[in-house]
Amino acid sequence: SSGINAEYGGICDVFYVAAKIQTFDYAFGLHKNSPYTAIINTEIIKLREQGYFGGIWHKWDKTPDNGDCKPRNKSTGVTLNLINVQGIFLFLVIGVIISVTLIIIETVRAAYKDNVDPRTKTFRDKLLRRIELKVDDIKTEWFSGF
Repeated sequence: SSGINAEYGGICDVFYVAAKIQTFDYAFGLHKNSPYTAIINTEIIKLREQGYFGGIWHKWDKTPDNGDCKPRNKSTGVTLNLINVQGIFLFLVIGVIISVTLIIIETVRAAYKDNVDPRTKTFRDKLLRRIELKVDDIKTEWFSGF
């Protein structure tokens, strides 16, 4: 939250959509049984009650919900629907197709160059062995913790 305020402070096009997810309080670290703990706690409570910290926060908080920002344009938001995000889905589908194609090419190429196992003489046997190894690898890596 503080990082967003510092980075995008004063930009009217950036705003919080919902409630803040996580806020951070600040603290001072002192040694255990420090004689200054009670003094510092008392002074911080007094400053908080006087509104000192709220004034500082308001002075430096430049987010649009602070009220100091006037919008630059009067544009209206666009409702997201399938037409608006079709490019993202198309990009995703093309990426999956390319990935699957590369996996198939890699498996076929490895099977073609495979001369390790003397039991696999035909290309079909080599390819089935490679697929079997890939499935065993997926079972071991992905499902061994269950």
